[in-house]
Amino acid sequence: MSNDIPDLKNAREIPYCIWYPDTANEATYQALVLQYPSLKYHVGRACAVAGYTNLYRELDLLPDAHIAEEARDNGSNDIFEMIMASPVRYRVMNDYTRTVNLENPPVGGLNGDTAVRSFLERKQKHNGLANRPGLRDISPKI
Repeated sequence: MSNDIPDLKNAREIPYCIWYPDTANEATYQALVLQYPSLKYHVGRACAVAGYTNLYRELDLLPDAHIAEEARDNGSNDIFEMIMASPVRYRVMNDYTRTVNLENPPVGGLNGDTAVRSFLERKQKHNGLANRPGLRDISPKI
């Protein structure tokens, strides 16, 4: 996001992954939620990446499994523990379809299908020749 809040005119312009490659500062995410309330789960996930525990609390989100996995992967232990303390977790976010279900999110636990930031940053050296592919498939098997 680079600490800039874009003018989003329609739903097709809304990015799913607002925490990659860089997170914005906490004030930018606060302003983003004020301007676009439908992005509060996106911001919650960015909080899990950046460790913005106070802002995460302010968002008053359902305990989301994807946010929990992101928090665990990024060392945001307070956010992870808040979500895990709930007797039920939801799957509001869906990395497979890159959608957010605000109306009727299904119940679901952590199952390792979250494309966490560290996975998105995985790199590999290309070692093939021009006539042979040299990259392994490291995409998530969601």
